Amino acid sequence: MVRGTLIYIILACVMLCGAVAANEHLSGLWYDPKAPGDGFNVVVIDRPGQGSALFLFFYGYDTSGKRMWLISDTIDLQNSTSSYTLTMYYASGEGFQGAGNHSLSEWGALDFSYTNCGDGSFSLRQGDQVMGTWNATQLADIPGAGCLLGDGPRRYGTIAGLSGPWYKANEPGDGFNFVVTNSGLVVFFYGYDQNGSLFWLISDTYDGPILPGRSIELAMFAGSGGTLNDVSKAQLSTWGSLYLFFKDCTTAEVRLEGLDGNRSVNLLQLAQPHSTLCEAPGTIELSEPTITFEGTGDVRDIQLEIKDYLGISSPANMVVTGVDDSTKAKASTDPNGSVRIEAQTNATTSTKITFWDPITNSTKDLPIAIVDLQPGTIWIPYDQVESWETPLKGQVIDIFLRSSPATRSLTTGSIIAAEGGMIARVEAFTEFSETVGLHSSFVALLDV
Repeated sequence: MVRGTLIYIILACVMLCGAVAANEHLSGLWYDPKAPGDGFNVVVIDRPGQGSALFLFFYGYDTSGKRMWLISDTIDLQNSTSSYTLTMYYASGEGFQGAGNHSLSEWGALDFSYTNCGDGSFSLRQGDQVMGTWNATQLADIPGAGCLLGDGPRRYGTIAGLSGPWYKANEPGDGFNFVVTNSGLVVFFYGYDQNGSLFWLISDTYDGPILPGRSIELAMFAGSGGTLNDVSKAQLSTWGSLYLFFKDCTTAEVRLEGLDGNRSVNLLQLAQPHSTLCEAPGTIELSEPTITFEGTGDVRDIQLEIKDYLGISSPANMVVTGVDDSTKAKASTDPNGSVRIEAQTNATTSTKITFWDPITNSTKDLPIAIVDLQPGTIWIPYDQVESWETPLKGQVIDIFLRSSPATRSLTTGSIIAAEGGMIARVEAFTEFSETVGLHSSFVALLDV
């Protein structure tokens, strides 16, 4: 029996292992699609100047049908090797409220090999006896650490570095594995139930923004009904909930509430997967610093683009905040980086789009003005604007619009407005073949 903590296996290699970096694309979730019900969490550690190393978790059942999880030792990766053998360890602890007097015992071995991107095989054995085999595929990889995404959009590319094992520093022996995929965040808990038996939980997938101090609620599920070599009757049932919020890239707080009790834990990240990031969202590409639109209830899409360090679109950590409920405004985002705002208001109001910078724990704001235009004010779609500078008080300035039925209907005295805070009163009107020229004077935003 090995006395000590589950983290020693990982820490020893983080500090000592040295090898040629390779095969970093193995990080992520692996399972056998012909026999779902158990699986593997693979983590490749990046250590600049020391090479890469791999460890993994198995979650499933033992031969008698009890829930079981195993953790491997940590091995060096080699460029020329596609097959590995890892020692697997079985844990014991005191209960759900904390591992307490815990220990690790050697369970057996795992033979792992991969053939190409997203395909591999796993075999658990004790001595020469094979206990279970999996013809596995990679269900999901980690943006930046995997090969499944290629050069495609990485929704969570800027915060994929939140992935990996997390634990409570002064109470080791159980812990969490966070997996940030292109579809969202999945959380695994590896510990013990209220009776001290091995126990694992898996969350549903959270696909919203991840912000410091903002609680994320996830449903947690417990497995039952399987055995080590047969998961045909395995199923997941609702266990309870997990409440999670990140303080920064390496510290977080979680609370578990469920059938085995309630527990709050302050977490530290033990290791970050190879080639992943946790940094500022990147470049915000925007044509206008302030966006203004009419509060009529029409839905408007604001196209923004956030790029990661490779210049690949990574917009998922964008969130709209600060919408005042009294304006009857609704805002949402989609994976393509479009902010959708629908507003109905009888006053001029404003809101903002907030971007989290997890390195400095600060935010970047994009202001948005929502305007209720009085009857008679004519809204000009932005794509009909050829040139427009909003005149200052006392100024008369030329504005050119593309010719259309709406712009040709303008007359002297018309009040016109467009996105970007542009607003003016028409003083003179000239129609050309493809454009409409206006002499326009100042009108205050609040006047309309």
